[in-house]
Parts: sequence; C-alpha cells; structure tokens
Amino acid sequence: MPRPTSSSIRPRRSRRRPHASENEPDCVDIIVGERLRARRQSLGMSQRQTGELIGVSYQQVQKYEQGKNRISLATLVRAAEAMDVPLSFFLEGVGPTLPQPVWPELNRRDIAIVKALLTVQDQKVRAALRILIRALAEE
Repeated sequence: MPRPTSSSIRPRRSRRRPHASENEPDCVDIIVGERLRARRQSLGMSQRQTGELIGVSYQQVQKYEQGKNRISLATLVRAAEAMDVPLSFFLEGVGPTLPQPVWPELNRRDIAIVKALLTVQDQKVRAALRILIRALAEE
C-alpha cells in the first residue's frame, strides 16, 4: 500500500461551530451565564458559595457568568438543583423552536368513548376496537 504524501493528506475540518471571532463568547453561553448570575444574586449568594455548591471554583463561576467558558450540562444540572430552579430556567428560549403538535379538540362524547375503551379489560378486544376505529376513520 503506498504511503500518503503530505500533499495527499487533507487537513481535518474543525467540528466547532464558527464564531464571529475566536475571542468572542457564544451567545448561548452569555445567556446561560446571565441567568446563572441573576439567580445567584436573587438568592444573595456569592460566587464562592455558588462554586462550592456546584463543584467549581469562584473564578470558574465568574467565567460562566461572563460567557467566557461554556458550562457543562452536568454542572448546569447541579446549579439548577442547588439554586432550586428547573433546568429550563437556564435554557428557556435558547435554541431552535419546534412547533407544538396540533391535537383536535375533544368534546364530551369523544372523551366518553376514550374512557369506555380504557375500561375494556380484555386486551384482545381492546386491540380489535382500536383496529375498528382506525378502519372507520380511514373511510
């Protein structure tokens, strides 16, 4: 097998997402950091106390709050637990949004049918009813 030459070796592409500048923090890191700071301050906690609770140094908390360092998911989970907020507190509105599934409005009769189906104990009968309902729906 021939040995590859330096001209035949392609440089590997970076898998990192491009930034406007390598020195600029990512906007997601800034948002999460701002929310970390806001919650810490609302609880009257110092950066040192926060760091002790989530297992990092106070300097690291500073970097998270400024968006200079990306906070890992595990650390973010510990922060949410320590600060008594859901994880979504830090991530609400960040990232892509997906459309909510559209469910048809159920009226009382529809709900009564579903409840009646759930009371059928025999699994074979219940499965047969489901098949019948689907077949009728396709007509």
